[in-house]
Amino acid sequence: MVAWAVAVTAIWVGFGFLLTHVASHDAIGRFDLATERWLAEHRDAVMNGVTRILSDMAGTKVVVIVGLGLAAMAGATWRRWREPAMLVVALIGEVGIFLSITALVHRPRPPVLRLDRAPPTSSFPSGHTSASVVLYGTLAILASERFRGTLVHVLVAVFAFVMPVLVAGSRLYRGLHYPTDVVAGAVLGAAWLMVSLHAVRMGVFHRKMWPGRPGPGSGPPGST
Repeated sequence: MVAWAVAVTAIWVGFGFLLTHVASHDAIGRFDLATERWLAEHRDAVMNGVTRILSDMAGTKVVVIVGLGLAAMAGATWRRWREPAMLVVALIGEVGIFLSITALVHRPRPPVLRLDRAPPTSSFPSGHTSASVVLYGTLAILASERFRGTLVHVLVAVFAFVMPVLVAGSRLYRGLHYPTDVVAGAVLGAAWLMVSLHAVRMGVFHRKMWPGRPGPGSGPPGST
């Protein structure tokens, strides 16, 4: 998990440096800036209120608190470690990777009127978007594994896709990120979610292969 986290961080840092120092002066940079200026010029009271709710609901702290609460509920309800581990590993890992990237990539926020006070992190990537992908994606995966019925699976899959899209749109609308920031955040969240899912499933596989193997601290006193 640590090796994957370092690799993902390094890749996104490299992409962030390219966007900040190279692509900001070409067609990608012009598209980013034009999109933000167009959105800033077409704001209205209704959308201001809607996007504020969506943005507040997807704050990193809110997502982590909600996710840890759901992990505790899953553990208490299902009496299994896999579901809580999936949520905890995915969310905590995403926050750590996101903070590491923003500490190294210093992309300025869009030069438009912002509807929220900008957090002290970089514009790249969008932490709100990546956190929402991880949270809702994890819930969709757990629902598909724990509940039966095609309709349920389709509904949770649509919900897991639509919510991050709405969050990403709200961050663009409120002038906090460029389009490339939210795309990078979404891909980051999806990539780390897949890593977390694979890690937890590998843990289940090893426990099935060696069911009698003692875990850490399970030996008699004084044993190593």
